[in-house]
Amino acid sequence: MGVTTRKSRFDSRSTSSEYYDDDTGTSTIELFTASKDTYRVAPFGKIPLPWPYSHGMASEKAAEMREIFEIVVQEILQKYHVTSSTTRVMRMWRRGLHSTAKDTLIISTDDTDTTMWSFAVDDIYDTVSPWATEVGLPFRVEIRNQILMYTDISTAPLYEEGVEDVMSQIEPVILAKVKSLISDSWKSVTVHGRQPLTAPRGDRDSNTTTVVILVQKGAVSLWDYVEEQLCQIVDGIAPPGMRIALEILPANFVPSVVVDMEPGPPKTLIDVPSAPTNGSSIAPQSIRTEARSMGPVVMFKPAGSSRQYKAFLTCYHVVAPGDERNSDWNDNHGIGFNDLPRPPIRMSWPARYDVECTMTDYARKIADGTNTQEFCARKMLERATFAGRFPPSATIGEVLYASGKTHNAQGNKMDWALIVFNPAGPGDGAKNELPLPVVIPEPFNTRNDKFEYEARPGDVVSGIGKPDPKYPVRSTWVGYVGRSSGAVGGQVVKLSNPVRWADGTTTPEIEVASLASGINFTTGGDSGSLVFDFHHRWVGMVITAETFQGLGYITAADAIIEDIERRTGGKLTLL
Repeated sequence: MGVTTRKSRFDSRSTSSEYYDDDTGTSTIELFTASKDTYRVAPFGKIPLPWPYSHGMASEKAAEMREIFEIVVQEILQKYHVTSSTTRVMRMWRRGLHSTAKDTLIISTDDTDTTMWSFAVDDIYDTVSPWATEVGLPFRVEIRNQILMYTDISTAPLYEEGVEDVMSQIEPVILAKVKSLISDSWKSVTVHGRQPLTAPRGDRDSNTTTVVILVQKGAVSLWDYVEEQLCQIVDGIAPPGMRIALEILPANFVPSVVVDMEPGPPKTLIDVPSAPTNGSSIAPQSIRTEARSMGPVVMFKPAGSSRQYKAFLTCYHVVAPGDERNSDWNDNHGIGFNDLPRPPIRMSWPARYDVECTMTDYARKIADGTNTQEFCARKMLERATFAGRFPPSATIGEVLYASGKTHNAQGNKMDWALIVFNPAGPGDGAKNELPLPVVIPEPFNTRNDKFEYEARPGDVVSGIGKPDPKYPVRSTWVGYVGRSSGAVGGQVVKLSNPVRWADGTTTPEIEVASLASGINFTTGGDSGSLVFDFHHRWVGMVITAETFQGLGYITAADAIIEDIERRTGGKLTLL
């Protein structure tokens, strides 16, 4: 059978120079992937917003645009013999990059002949553009066949007999070739089960074992040549008839591993509990522009001490902005080891970023002239109570140790920080609470197995475990609660997946795919979250996300504990 790939139908004559260089023949990875989907077309050589994307409700102006131009759009489609089934508007953006959001007019058709689509979409854009410019509405237009357009997503592979052993032979050879061909743009080489969004999970006929090469968004290369070289490797190793595919896809890793990271949006806090817990909003007290997640609550006994301290973990990159002056030293040596004289890094709960957003939201509701006096009086009291609980001077603890940008003996990225709670403070009530199943999108039920996550009010994480991406499925499921994503369930894809970071280093990390359609496993703001398994054990901590394919990367709990104890000489136990 040979390795399968989606065929490119790239035409340089009708492509914007934004994506293609006539002199070198190179193109962006986005153009390369878009050229393989003939059932989505954008105007004037542009490419449609790359799949997978996020979407939400369109603006009022966009809804007005659709209403005004509905009849004209239908006339244009008839002119070019394109049969429209529906037209709609929605706001669309690349996953994890909300700055790319625009209102989009989407014309869906059941047609399979795409010959005239580009002419029709150009005409529609030209017709709508003057009105949109006048009212200040940036917008996109695309024509698509909703059924035939490309909608594959990444899941854990469902290996057919013999395929996993063959993939173990293919991966190191592919990785070496990728490093030689696209050394500056590759981000990860992995194996996923790729399947259409609408296919049932666990459907082996739809789930294709796929060698996936993730490259930095916007990367430029001779992608047809790169793909051809990689396919030759797979064909040279895989036996005839084995079903294996290969895809090169754009990626967006956040938070601390790319230079163009977008800060996540602030969050309005509702019903803040009396004590912080896993996934609570935290940040250094001095930082007002970002927020991350509180991780495992632990007990720490320093070397040579008989006393234990209650503490919590999060990522080093979460606390690092609290001491920018010594950032180079901290990155290389960590915090608390042969330390420099420094001001303490005190941590706020909730993060000032979210506290100020909440105060602004209260002010907006109070100032809204449509609300009753009774409502406004209640909100004024709530605002005063909230401000009293979380003044700018409030902190919950201080950084005792942090890893810096280091690696352990196994080569894993170490990205942890140990924060000791203030005595007689909110941290006294902190514990590793488990989320109830009802709050996790799409409770785990895949491969036709009836294993469902169970937890009752008051249940806590207990013990240390390791995810195991082998059957039974119960061993591959992991979940967490993050400041941004809330409660999410996922499935371990690989225990040791090479990830290339912004500083050029490559480390093996645990890769996890989301189990809920359209929901990323992690996103900006979830760094530091405690990851648990079906057995309620602590198995890892979130360190980064790949937002385009919806992946998360975690560091194993036992690796974190070993590194902390080795470097500090102390003893760390889960509360």
